[in-house]
Amino acid sequence: KGMRDTHVLQMLRGIAWPEIKAFSPDIIFISMGLDGLQNDPTDSGIKLSPSFFPKVVSEVMKMCPRIVCTLQGGYQPDMVTEVSETVVRVMSAGGCEGGLGTTGTTGTTGTPVEDEAGHDDDHHDDLDDAKRCGPEWGRKRSNMAT
Repeated sequence: KGMRDTHVLQMLRGIAWPEIKAFSPDIIFISMGLDGLQNDPTDSGIKLSPSFFPKVVSEVMKMCPRIVCTLQGGYQPDMVTEVSETVVRVMSAGGCEGGLGTTGTTGTTGTPVEDEAGHDDDHHDDLDDAKRCGPEWGRKRSNMAT
């Protein structure tokens, strides 16, 4: 079966986020293990949707607006490209979630990604929402960080 977005988000929110908030770091490094994407040929046992990574980046940026993301693994070039582009959009918008979901299909490949209940959904809106966050929201986040 494998761990999905909801399971990993529950762990992050229950364990990691409280510790990060308590520590109040000046900068956070995020190692994005893209081999955890659903359908990755490594079959890591983790089945994350493409929307998981921008969601995590958005949540982390609410705690610390200065982040560095690195790419680790991931052997589905189209999905890695899509996730990377969406994460950059979220970072450029100052962490704006813009309604980023946790399920969907990849906009590049159209590969279905199922949610925890096995339903397919379309996350093209997620990419549009990241674009719509816009520079105004990013400026508000920048002002908060100084």
